[in-house]
Amino acid sequence: MDEITLSFIQLRGLIGQRLAYHGTTYTIIEVIEDTPSIIMQADSASSAIQSDAYGFARKPSKATVTIPILSQDKTHLHIDFLDLDLL
Repeated sequence: MDEITLSFIQLRGLIGQRLAYHGTTYTIIEVIEDTPSIIMQADSASSAIQSDAYGFARKPSKATVTIPILSQDKTHLHIDFLDLDLL
């Protein structure tokens, strides 16, 4: 059986990298080790408004997306991870 060996040191090295995913440009902002995945933040603000600690609308926020690295059976790279294009 083929196994995928991940180096979280290498994955953490991707933090700050810009990439394209489904026509939008993102920056990798975090790597999650428990459920191997990356968190990306859109480079441009979305239409969502971020509220402050008191619930008042303050500024446009940037969308975040979590992409799993491995398939559910952890034997292959996830199809969404394979769709990422480094810029």
